[in-house]
Amino acid sequence: MALYLDFDSFFASAEQHLRPELRGLPVGVVPLQSDHTSLIAASREAKAFGFKVGTPVREARQVCPGIQIVMARPEAYVRLHHQILSVVGDVVPVGAVRSIDEVVCHLMRNEQARAEALARDIKTALALHIGPVLTCSIGLGPNELIAKIGAEMNKPDGLVIIRQQDLPQALYTAPCWTFPALPRATRRVWPAPESRMCMVC
Repeated sequence: MALYLDFDSFFASAEQHLRPELRGLPVGVVPLQSDHTSLIAASREAKAFGFKVGTPVREARQVCPGIQIVMARPEAYVRLHHQILSVVGDVVPVGAVRSIDEVVCHLMRNEQARAEALARDIKTALALHIGPVLTCSIGLGPNELIAKIGAEMNKPDGLVIIRQQDLPQALYTAPCWTFPALPRATRRVWPAPESRMCMVC
């Protein structure tokens, strides 16, 4: 069984974690300070305005004049990433790092019976040792792909368990963008499905 962690709005949440004055505010992270660039991350508060990766800064400022535009600090995010790995590793060994904000843990047979408890323990440990701002969504599944899909299904701060016996029915209502096999452009623009049609899109 795989346990997949996907951190929510990681760059923007990292800025709110490192700069408490940004907490509760719409935050957009940019690669450089310019009105001619686009967001590479948006906080939950910014997402409430419809902002996402690729939203032009000018558009964001027009829609939400109070948005806080901050320049990305990769080195700070990497340091935070290593702190996160240490905390997660104290609960369950990290199997692989898939990106700066995605980690997979492969549960041993003796860990699988308490998989949900381990997932909640990870969330508790992160809140205690890192802080409450950096949340993650966790998917549990019979393999890494299914676990990753689960982690995308209930964001932010979600926990989705997909067991072998739940398949394929558990995926019928999953939004198309949660399926990594789809081309990125399709996943970005395809509307959330309301039926089993998602399985054949």
